[in-house]
Amino acid sequence: MHWNSKCRSNTFQRFTRTNFFTASSLGGACTLVPGQLDELIEKLPVQLGHSASTLILRHTLFPYVTAFLDDDRRSKVDKQMRGVGGKPHQHLGPRSPGIDFATHLRFCPKCASEMGELYGETYWLREHQLPGSLICHLHESHLITGPPIPTAGRPAYIPAPSPMEIPKYEESEPDKALRALLLALTNLGAGLLKEDGQVLVAKIRAQLYGSSEALQIEILDRFRHLILPAFQAYNVMLDEDALLAAFKPRTTALPPLYYLIASALAGPNA
Repeated sequence: MHWNSKCRSNTFQRFTRTNFFTASSLGGACTLVPGQLDELIEKLPVQLGHSASTLILRHTLFPYVTAFLDDDRRSKVDKQMRGVGGKPHQHLGPRSPGIDFATHLRFCPKCASEMGELYGETYWLREHQLPGSLICHLHESHLITGPPIPTAGRPAYIPAPSPMEIPKYEESEPDKALRALLLALTNLGAGLLKEDGQVLVAKIRAQLYGSSEALQIEILDRFRHLILPAFQAYNVMLDEDALLAAFKPRTTALPPLYYLIASALAGPNA
């Protein structure tokens, strides 16, 4: 879980570690799919109205990373994020570095500037941290790469850039076809985070499983010439075989990014 600029204070970091996470659960503060949330909820003021369920669904990447899993595995990940039965990552399917999770936090300079003007503080948006999000879903501007996400087992109290730290950024004119694809990919990822995300999953599956071989060949060609170079610039290596596997029903889900790339390349969902 990632914090706003209050964690610039070492005193605040020590207070948080001491009062909200025990030594055994400190790793729960480390990732975008945290654990030990039941324990955290017990220590938060009741009047805030939070529950483990609201944190999981509204403030973590659970809806994204479990989108294409079956109900049983989704339930197991949910329980593990609450602190029951092991670490959440055990049931998230095959993983590849840089695909299931981003390696660095990202932010939109326009969002950060607006946050500073409205609240005097900035914070991370989970939509910007999705592996396939290279463009802001609100401003359609390219995201800026921020600090690296610490590895599991290390507490990650990472402040968002303060209003004074937002860099001056002039965006170059991108390839229109690539920009349209990246924006579609961003919007698909953001769609998985919504309450009706499973409706979108059903549409994507129907779209991909019903596609023709000719369309799949066309998609692979566009993947090679547009998507691969764009993601390599962010040090994300993609697998052609995994992309092709997204077009076939399978018992073990792929990382969500492949389904979203295939869907974005295939065209608008019905």
